[in-house]
Amino acid sequence: MPDLPPVRRPVAARLVRTVALGMLAGMALSLALWWGPRDYPRAPLLALASAQVPAVERALAGLLAAALLALLWRPSQRAFAVLACLALAGCWLLDQSRLQPWAYLYGLVLVRAATLSSSSESPDARMADHVRVLLACTYFWSGLQKLHVLFGTVSLGSLIEPLLPGYGELPAPVRVALGLALAAFESLIGVAFLFQRTRRVAALAAIAMHALLLLLLAVGLGWNPVVWPWNVAMAVLAWSVRSPTESEAPSGLARLLWGRDLVARALLVLLGLLPALSFVDRWDAYPSLALYSPRIEGARICFGEGVKARLPPELQALLVTRAPHSYEFWIEEWSQTDLGVPAYPSGRVLRAVAREFLASLGNPPQARVVVHGRPDPISGKASQRVYTPDDV
Repeated sequence: MPDLPPVRRPVAARLVRTVALGMLAGMALSLALWWGPRDYPRAPLLALASAQVPAVERALAGLLAAALLALLWRPSQRAFAVLACLALAGCWLLDQSRLQPWAYLYGLVLVRAATLSSSSESPDARMADHVRVLLACTYFWSGLQKLHVLFGTVSLGSLIEPLLPGYGELPAPVRVALGLALAAFESLIGVAFLFQRTRRVAALAAIAMHALLLLLLAVGLGWNPVVWPWNVAMAVLAWSVRSPTESEAPSGLARLLWGRDLVARALLVLLGLLPALSFVDRWDAYPSLALYSPRIEGARICFGEGVKARLPPELQALLVTRAPHSYEFWIEEWSQTDLGVPAYPSGRVLRAVAREFLASLGNPPQARVVVHGRPDPISGKASQRVYTPDDV
């Protein structure tokens, strides 16, 4: 395919506005996560007095929203991007559950906006190259995370069932093969974003993938609405960087990959290298782009009749009866119901949530927390560790 002529448009402004609007939409669809009120416990990296946390996080979330609104008005104003980055970092420090994949990727674009001077050489090209690398890493690692026996049989099946009701009746080897093929295709989209000759094809493939996901999530399942605007934003970002910017040279992306730009190097480390550590359980799933992948951790809390009677009706509705007078619920479902987002799938965070929940009930001795490890990609089996209230 011949190279496309340069596009003379304010690319950086369009990318910043897309991210700001996407972040605002995500926050609006998960208000309890950012402003409260909430019953789901926090998992902070920075401990504050419990009475201070709600007021501080509301102030930070308000500052973040104000900075994002200001970026819609003046996307080239670095001060607004700096404020947004600082407020978002503060929100993450107060609760790791806010480190959702969409917030993480939006934050990485905002960091570039905060460090991009209008007087610098080719600001549009630098921002576009930053987003291209971000998209390339996201699709590449997201695809690799789906190279798993359970993706085609479980994860894909739950997504595609509304569109293909008979999918679950296909032989298991066929479903596994389809899942592996789709995972490999997504990784190839990421690779294609790195090259001018294949970038337009990559953008079209990414847009088609996000349109299908949006159709399945919004129309078919009516599930997880917080990621609906993210799929739209990703499609817009992909289309916006499909063509060379006015000042982009053929070696522009190579300069970003191998140059001395500290922000570019940080992006390469965070999205290009560190996700590989997730395959040896040394990096969390969400920063490793494990999106709709079975390679995540989960946890459930088990207890008896005495604890059940003390739970609010909203939480009692999530209970599953395993035996007479024995109940349990999944932390994932609680997070989705109370905060509007999936639980952060790290055993460290899930245990912190369970610890705070059990402490609020006086640490009932009969309660247990079962943490499920990441399933093996070949066998699909996951390890389990059982904790008491004293050692969780």
